[in-house]
Amino acid sequence: MRHFRIESAADDMYKLQGSPSPPFHNLTELVAYHKRKRSGLTTVLRMPCPREQAARAPDISFEAKDKWEVPRDTIVRVAP
Repeated sequence: MRHFRIESAADDMYKLQGSPSPPFHNLTELVAYHKRKRSGLTTVLRMPCPREQAARAPDISFEAKDKWEVPRDTIVRVAP
């Protein structure tokens, strides 16, 4: 697996860092070009890296929350 950095070029254009390819108006054009041509890279672009999923803490279900939730007006604060 290889990663390539995308850098901003002049006039809101994009190019791959280290590539002699011309700058592109948007990322879609940049990716389409580099899928066809190496243009100084070690390989053509093949597929995107899978997105990393943020770890989620397990949550209790709505039914369990409703069953165990205490009404706020029943809570009394006691001084220490």
